Amino acid sequence: ESGKTACETEGFRNGVRKITGEMEETLRRTRRPVWCDNTLLNVLIYDKMEMAEKYGIHLDASLKIPDGLFVHPLELCSVFSNLLDNAVEAVSGVEEGKRKIVLRAAMFSGNMVIKVKNPYVRKAVNDPVRHKKDGGVHGIGLKIVKKIAEEYHGGMSVKRQDGVFQIIVYLDCGKERKDVQ
Repeated sequence: ESGKTACETEGFRNGVRKITGEMEETLRRTRRPVWCDNTLLNVLIYDKMEMAEKYGIHLDASLKIPDGLFVHPLELCSVFSNLLDNAVEAVSGVEEGKRKIVLRAAMFSGNMVIKVKNPYVRKAVNDPVRHKKDGGVHGIGLKIVKKIAEEYHGGMSVKRQDGVFQIIVYLDCGKERKDVQ
């Protein structure tokens, strides 16, 4: 009977370990890092970080963006999403161990400044619109980012040097959005 109790005890311990492991996994999956006060951006950055990790890419993000900006949430997400999607695509072609994206965003005197820096391997093509192997289109994302930046009295600058791509986008969050054709 004592053998049965030992087996039952071991079975109980294994069951507890399994349940504890499942709970830890659930907590890990549901616990979201907080990069800034803007909830929507936190969710988006988390989603892009998970996408980057699937390609072995480290996303180093530091954001100091408040909630309740004068920027439409859809446009704000579009800017960050396009920048990070482009970076992930570029970095996925870089050799392992060098796959890193640096994202910085902060407010300065009412202006939001977003900077993304990443390595890349292929040379930039003069035609900004290229077709993907899966039938999609390259190059539209930066046009969208530029248009949104201009609508918020801002702009963007792109720099390619020594295998590193850097883009800086700025938006004036203190002025009303203007329509740009």
